[in-house]
Amino acid sequence: MSTTIVVFIPVSRSSVRSIRLPVVAISSLVVVFGLQAASAPTANSAAKKRGVASKATTTVASTAPAKAMAKDPILRVALSFPPKAGLSVFSDDAFLLARLGATESLVKANSAGATEPLLATSWEQKAPTTWRFILRSGVKFHDGSPVDAAAVAKALNAVGSATTPPRAVRGIGLKASVVDATTVEVTTTKPDPLVPLRLSSPGTAILASAAYASTPPSPINSGTGPFRIDSFTPGQRINLSRNDSYWGEKPKLGGVEARLILDAQARTNALRAGELDIAEGVPTSQIDAVRSTPGLDVAIFDLPRTTTLYLNTSKPPFNQLNLRRAVDLAIDRKALASKLLDGAAAPGAGYFGPAVSWDPDVVVGAVDITEARNLVAKAGLPEPIRLWTYPARAELPELATSIQGMLDKAGLETKITVAEYDTLEPKVLSGDYDMFLLSRSYVVDVPDPGAFLVSDFSCAGGYNLNRFCSPTFDDIVKPLATTSDRAARTRIFTDAAKVLEQEIVGVPVLHDKARIGISNKVRGYVADPLEQRLVTPALSLAS
Repeated sequence: MSTTIVVFIPVSRSSVRSIRLPVVAISSLVVVFGLQAASAPTANSAAKKRGVASKATTTVASTAPAKAMAKDPILRVALSFPPKAGLSVFSDDAFLLARLGATESLVKANSAGATEPLLATSWEQKAPTTWRFILRSGVKFHDGSPVDAAAVAKALNAVGSATTPPRAVRGIGLKASVVDATTVEVTTTKPDPLVPLRLSSPGTAILASAAYASTPPSPINSGTGPFRIDSFTPGQRINLSRNDSYWGEKPKLGGVEARLILDAQARTNALRAGELDIAEGVPTSQIDAVRSTPGLDVAIFDLPRTTTLYLNTSKPPFNQLNLRRAVDLAIDRKALASKLLDGAAAPGAGYFGPAVSWDPDVVVGAVDITEARNLVAKAGLPEPIRLWTYPARAELPELATSIQGMLDKAGLETKITVAEYDTLEPKVLSGDYDMFLLSRSYVVDVPDPGAFLVSDFSCAGGYNLNRFCSPTFDDIVKPLATTSDRAARTRIFTDAAKVLEQEIVGVPVLHDKARIGISNKVRGYVADPLEQRLVTPALSLAS
């Protein structure tokens, strides 16, 4: 009889063990947990009430036979961000596929922001716009076809020519060609020192040639990872089995059952009920409850992610620096971190927080309600300001309410709207908003803050939610396009961060921490601050 283990990745409260994981220029940290599932009320009825898995769905299954032996355990994991694009590797679903161990890219990034071999064993820059990658020999896709230069070039060209390419390679003119059976040449339109790092993004995953017969390409039975997708039931679950032909360490698990549970409370309930082994995104309000459940714990560690109150600087009222300053002075970050989130986040001090080893020399901003009220009075606001956020991260609506109260004391009347991110994003990107509370990783697309600075704050940035445009800032970050020296890049990061602080380009509120609930039956769990790896060959389940 097979052993079933459920995995959730939620977070808990201050009582949870906190692990500091610097992300830039630090060494990797491996944390191994052993926990035991305990009984608690079932979450099935709660999940259905909230609409989880209540819709009629279709299942897309692999034609390949499952190879996992009956004696091998199945890991049960609950995901906080279910796929939204049919498992397309050209979308953010790619990160989910990588976390589940289904897909791999040419290289991988470690917690220090450096590249390491994956499907490619080595690479070198042959010319300012040309890189060559030597492929690992003997690797096969899940469908049995070889991972050779022809297949890799086809995959990369599909990525580069996609209607909406992954953000990591968007706008660089990515093209690939075959040099020989084990060598691929990659070119870009302009010199780019980050090409290897860009190709570590899960969005550049290499799939079997047959996957590209459909649009978007299907990752089912076409990846290279330690686990193969057998079926995908939209809105409900993804089932994976062990890839017995995996080129690396043989996976210890027989497979994975990934449940798609949007509601954070439902995920936590299922974890406590013993229905899961790992659960992502444990609400801060439930950390103590999880830790007090026998056999469960919550892993908390720093992430390169900041929750920020974005301000639309392109139009009134926040085209006024003094009004942005009023917001900055009104928000008590320390109170939000310590009282509202019970230490499960750090107070915001600039966009880059404790997850990086270099310090932009910023401190947590002081609170001055009197000065904030004076600035607001001079501005003269005719109507309430719109404050938007989304519920996928359980803490954001509560944070928005607390921020609303702080702004009210400063004379800034606000009206909160909570809606799904996909509903709000088009309006935010088009500039039809006032304030937007968002959690954003500054190394999500490329494990280097430079890409974040350019995309989120330059005049031509593709994700410039603040709609900030400064020739001074653009001049500072321009050398990032050709600078490969790490020390030089760090100096640029620091100078750019100072401009953002001086111009109050958005208000960083909190530096986020991962909150992952884990059963003590789980062995070999590795905390990944880049949030790209969860299910690895090393994971196992105790009987």
